[in-house]
Amino acid sequence: RDAKAYHSSFTWSCSNKNLAALTNWKKPRYIKGAGTYSYMPYCWGGFSTTAQYKTAMNNSGRVGNINTPKSGHVANTYGLDCSGYVSRCWLQPTKYGTATIGTICNKISYNALRTADALNKSGSHIVLFDYSDAAGNYTLYEATTLNQYDRVAHTSRSVKNLSSGGYVALSYKGITINVFSSRLALPLPIKTTFYHNKERVYEKATSSLQEKGMVTNENIIRTFMVM
Repeated sequence: RDAKAYHSSFTWSCSNKNLAALTNWKKPRYIKGAGTYSYMPYCWGGFSTTAQYKTAMNNSGRVGNINTPKSGHVANTYGLDCSGYVSRCWLQPTKYGTATIGTICNKISYNALRTADALNKSGSHIVLFDYSDAAGNYTLYEATTLNQYDRVAHTSRSVKNLSSGGYVALSYKGITINVFSSRLALPLPIKTTFYHNKERVYEKATSSLQEKGMVTNENIIRTFMVM
């Protein structure tokens, strides 16, 4: 799933019933009252799709939940926590936690990180890698309460902060790659599955198109889930 589907492109409406008091619930701090908002709210234990969230807001579902010391998901609260967000972006049918999501991934080096890979601190937090900026910092997508975001956010962290903080680089085994030719009137997708060596898979897909005389190395464009 496109990571942006839960970020700035997601808008929704909140009414007073979505903010009514509930045991073990605390609303995200960026929510000031009834109104129209963007971004999927942070919700401890949350695993909501955008459709599920909007349906809940049309009823009496509560907006997110930043009461993180509470053990487990609080009933009738909606949104995404960090691992719920990554699980949704990786199209998982069930929610993985930070302690279990490594079972569907391969460990990789920081240098091998590509868009839609992850950095995970087991038992604590997980973020999606977007790109490395000009200063060498990592631009990320994450569902977080950091800096009182309390929502899905596009953030930046230094490599030192992540590596010293115990974050492990992961590549989801089932990630797909789309390769298409900029020469064609319509994109020609070639979908395959990554397991370990992304570049080898990319080269194999590229070669398949080259053999058909459709593309050259210069006009291949790579797209991932986070685009």
